[in-house]
Amino acid sequence: MANTHNQFLKFEQAISLTKGRKDKLVASRKALQKTIVEYFKNKTKVPVPKFYIQGSYKMKTMVVKRDGSYDVDLGVYFLFRPSVQPETLKGYVVDAVKNVFFYTRTKTSILSY
Repeated sequence: MANTHNQFLKFEQAISLTKGRKDKLVASRKALQKTIVEYFKNKTKVPVPKFYIQGSYKMKTMVVKRDGSYDVDLGVYFLFRPSVQPETLKGYVVDAVKNVFFYTRTKTSILSY
């Protein structure tokens, strides 16, 4: 039987985030959360949302795509009975992050609520 251990180690290294990339990802996530918190504190009258990391980063299965990109799924949660419509809350989050290119290489996307 062939020993493919070294080939799998090289493959795993090729698709995994380096420590430097992980550190940058964590710093970017924290900065993004801070931006959202500050927006809600300063521009709205609703409580600040909570955050939860989701997806492949949380499950420790994140891989670098062929183009060198990767992403993190950050859940934004409102743990209160809102006095505004969900669409309004989503709009606040969109407004808070619409110019966060300095945290990420690409525009932040808001997929669902």
